[in-house]
Amino acid sequence: MTFETLVMQNKTMYDYTLKYLLGEGGMAEVWYAENRIGKPAAIKILKEEFMKMKQVVDRFENEEYLKGQNLSNRMKQRAF
Repeated sequence: MTFETLVMQNKTMYDYTLKYLLGEGGMAEVWYAENRIGKPAAIKILKEEFMKMKQVVDRFENEEYLKGQNLSNRMKQRAF
């Protein structure tokens, strides 16, 4: 487990607490998380080194937007 993983573990984002790292790719990490009532979700987080690159951030946000187009609740797509 890396230092960065330890720092992120148990952080809260969008009312979900990050529990453990599920996996990572070149640009992002995917975390298993739970909300305060225990509902699970997978949360995709852009790696810090890419957060200042406008083109990368725009592409990341567009990808998430397109995934959520057919859903009434975006978190629904992330739930297991």
